[in-house]
Parts: sequence; structure tokens; C-alpha cells
Amino acid sequence: MELTVWLKERESNARRIAETKTGDDRAGWFEDAEYFQGAREAVRERAVLRAALFQAQEAAKAATERASAWADIAGAHGAQADRLRAVLLDCARQAEALKRECGMDPESAQAVRNAQYQSISTAAHIALGTISGPQGA
Repeated sequence: MELTVWLKERESNARRIAETKTGDDRAGWFEDAEYFQGAREAVRERAVLRAALFQAQEAAKAATERASAWADIAGAHGAQADRLRAVLLDCARQAEALKRECGMDPESAQAVRNAQYQSISTAAHIALGTISGPQGA
């Protein structure tokens, strides 16, 4: 059974039981229902963030491949190489400048965006040769 389905069943059961109770017992069952609802929402949000992170990783991989190809082309074209290096460095700096404070949650929406910006910057720096890329990439 899928986790979100199980959590929804637990939430529904807790609400149904709460309707038959009174006082503190009733409040406790409603509190349990809210807990299950919050857990279900957290599971859904985590899935969305994981999908966004996967997309960012794929975009970074593609950007690294494109930047590397451009760097290879630039190496064969002397004067254009300097211009390309300047453009790549500017691209890296602009991507890094887009990053914003994201707090302590590494899976927050802003943290995911920051990772995407950093991936773009890293791809440009790998193409420039200012940092080395992953081994075997």
C-alpha cells in the first residue's frame, strides 16, 4: 500500500473516531488526524522536491556537456576562445548571483533553485577549467 494512501486512511479513521468522543479524548484524536494530514502533505512535497532536484541534475549534466563542447570549439579558434571564456565566466557569476538565502531546510524550494543555479555555475567553471568535473563524467 502506498504511504500516502495509508496516511489518508489513518487520518480518516482518527477523524471518524474523534466524532464519537468528547473532551480531551476528542481533541487527542483530532490532533492525531492533523498529524497524519501533515505527514501526507510532507510526503507529497518531498516527492515534488525530489523531482525538481532530478530535473536540476539533468539540466546541470546537459549544461556541462554543452559547455565542454563549446570549450573544445573555443580551443580550436584562438581569439574566439578568450571571448568564450569571458562569456562562460560571466554566466557562472550571474548564476551564482541568483542564489538566495534558503534557511536550514536542504529540500526547500529555494534550496532546490540554489542547487540549479550552482549547477549552471559549476558547469561553466568545468568548461573553463577553473575546477575539475566529476571523475568519469
